[in-house]
Amino acid sequence: RVSFLAGFESIIVRMVTLLYSSQSLIAQRTAAKMVKKSIGERNEGNYASFNMSVTSIKELVSECEALSLWADKKAVVADNCFFLTSTRGKKEKLAKDDSLDILVEYCKHPNPDVDLYLLVFNEKIDEKNPVVLAIKASGGLIQQNEIPAPAAWKEFVERQLTKRGASIDQDALEELLRRIHGDYARCENETRKLAAFADGGNITINDVRKLVSVDLEDDIFKMSNALTEGKLKQAMHIYEDLKVHNEDEIAMISILANSFRFLDEVRYLDAIGYPPYKIAEELSAKPFRVEIALRSLHGVSGDSLSLVLEKLHDLALSILTGQVDAPYGFRLFLANFSL
Repeated sequence: RVSFLAGFESIIVRMVTLLYSSQSLIAQRTAAKMVKKSIGERNEGNYASFNMSVTSIKELVSECEALSLWADKKAVVADNCFFLTSTRGKKEKLAKDDSLDILVEYCKHPNPDVDLYLLVFNEKIDEKNPVVLAIKASGGLIQQNEIPAPAAWKEFVERQLTKRGASIDQDALEELLRRIHGDYARCENETRKLAAFADGGNITINDVRKLVSVDLEDDIFKMSNALTEGKLKQAMHIYEDLKVHNEDEIAMISILANSFRFLDEVRYLDAIGYPPYKIAEELSAKPFRVEIALRSLHGVSGDSLSLVLEKLHDLALSILTGQVDAPYGFRLFLANFSL
């Protein structure tokens, strides 16, 4: 019994279904619709959910094989099935006494009274994974499209605000899109918050700057790239924008140090001949970040990156021991930066 999902409206549920999307909220909402279609209202007797980062495959399969005493049909949802991607991090490993083989066998012979939903929060799955192959053969494989598409974000956000009775200036819209950075869940939350604040009125760029926090890790990554490219004014502008939201310098230094370690790892792997896609897999990073890092690293040595990390360590220590004022010390670091 095989099922494929062409869209959100027409849903056919079968015994094993795999949904994958880098936007976790999209996958979760689609699964919720499918569960409701399958079992109606959820209760303790007909529904169970697991986070696979803290749940063993044994526990999951055991739940799927167990009969429900209170319902004819049961739905089981497994969030964050990291073991079905080819880009999982080094820390994301199955326990020694756990095995994919258990899930493979279950997918080949699933319980007809249970609908199992495997959710992968990644833009890709491992097509050669034995579980994926088993699902293709005997269950349902679904690729969840990213919604909205990058080119449609402006229209999507405006539509969300209009539904909530608000309008937005174009410069405010641009700033909002920069801050949510393609995150579907954040888009939902921030448009709801802005619309409530506007109370039927218009949203300005100042409203966005006051109410919508920046993505600290993403902005610090942009700062590190600006610094390696010698764009000190751009790096300073990013810092001043972060200070509008009272971001802490120690947190910035920690993330900035991680960004430079990432740059150094990319530099090393590139030097020994790894292609960009392989570097992304090795570092569990998004390919576009690797591409940006490689462009920024032109002519940069490993020694100079090590020196930057030492300076960041010294700056953090000086701030924590009260030897230097945090904003002054950070601005001085940016103004005097060189590779």
